[in-house]
Order: sequence, then structure tokens, then C-alpha cells
Amino acid sequence: MCRNLAFLLCLSALSALAQKSPAPMPIDLDAPYIPVHTDLRPCVDSDWKFLSQPTTTTLLDDYGYEFTSPFQCSAAVVPWLPNARIIRLHESLGLDDYRDVTIAQGSSSSRVWIIPIEFGMVGYPNTLDNPHHLAAFNDLLRFALRKPDENLLLELGNLYQFTVGMEERVDPAHAPKTIRDSLKINDVMETMEVDSKGVTLKHREPDGDAWTHTYLVWKFYFERSKEGLRLSSVERGPLDPNTDDIKE
Repeated sequence: MCRNLAFLLCLSALSALAQKSPAPMPIDLDAPYIPVHTDLRPCVDSDWKFLSQPTTTTLLDDYGYEFTSPFQCSAAVVPWLPNARIIRLHESLGLDDYRDVTIAQGSSSSRVWIIPIEFGMVGYPNTLDNPHHLAAFNDLLRFALRKPDENLLLELGNLYQFTVGMEERVDPAHAPKTIRDSLKINDVMETMEVDSKGVTLKHREPDGDAWTHTYLVWKFYFERSKEGLRLSSVERGPLDPNTDDIKE
């Protein structure tokens, strides 16, 4: 359903249907095309103070991470999670020797989570659908200013990809400039499917696999709860061109 449509058109229509709300206003096809992604900023004094706390340093030590200056530190900017800290640390110690980790905390008094991404030459296995990572992400959502719902699906998916070190970077030089332009590009695909228990978000990576250049599809399943949507499962795999889904 909604194959090969820009995500703004597709999600607007399906979200309205799922919520039984009036039809959305017509979309201006000449409006700027703005990809949804997680905004980042360099770490500030409050982040460095948090990183130097015994609770944080002990956890990093437990996972084997020891960062020495200089290393990269960036934080996610999420308006609906104003009290959360979602920090990525990255360090290169030489050829094919990297340290990459996410540190997450929903509020100043809540649990601190460590999400290991890379240590040495390769990334950790099962990073994508690790139950620990899903639990860390859902703990963040408990501190959201608004209950996560279908209108936040794209932001939720992008934020999860950032926490596990698999965010997608948009090249401004090659991105469509208007919504009309985006409709002409088959590799822009976002779909939402609703069932009695939750909602599935699928999106196709715009650039495909770096080695084979085949399309890859992300598939998130969110269950409904009293606290709003909670991430239940994540899949990523090659595109089946016959179904616009992950190839079995």
C-alpha cells in the first residue's frame, strides 16, 4: 500500500485513516522537501559533567570503554524528550580500531543505559534487534512530553537508528528539493500499516547497501500501551521488489 510515494503523502493519508480524523488539507507539492532525521549538536558542559559522573564512568568501564582525548562527542536534540540525554561517543585509535557507544538517560534521576556499537575492527552482533537496546529505547519514551503516537513514527524510527549507530545521512546536494521532486524518486518510500495491537513502519534506505548497492528496508513494529507506542521489534534486510517488503 502507498508504494513508491513520498512519506509525507503516504503517512498523512494513513495516519488520518488510522485515527478516523477528517481528511488532511491538500499538500503543496511545491513546498520544500524536508527529510526527517535526528538533529545533533556537539556536547556541551552539562553533557561533559554527566559523562564524568561515577555512575556513567563505571558503566563505561564495565563495558570495556575507555575514552582518551581527543574523541568525538555529540548529542541528539529531541524536542519531545527535553530532559533526556542521548549521547554518542566515538574514538579512532588507529586503522580499523574504533570505539563507538551510545549513552542514554530519560531524565536526570532515571537509569543510565549503555548501548555498545563498535569496539575494535567490527561492530557488535545483533545490535539492530538486541532486547537490551529495545528496552533502553522504550525507557527513553517513558519520559516523552507527549505520548508517542503515529504522528511521531518517522522520528521514532530515526531516533532508534541513531541510538544503535545506524542513522542515515542525507546528502543535501542529491536530496529532492520539493515534495513534487520527491514523488519522482522511487527510492523514497515510507509506509505505515495499522493492526489491532499496534503499527508497522517500513522505510527504504535511500542509498542502499554500500557494497552491493541493493535497497535495504527497515521494519519497525510498535505496540500500543497506556504510555503510547512502544517499540517491539526491528528488522532490516534486502528489498523484495515484488512486495516492497523485506525479502524472506
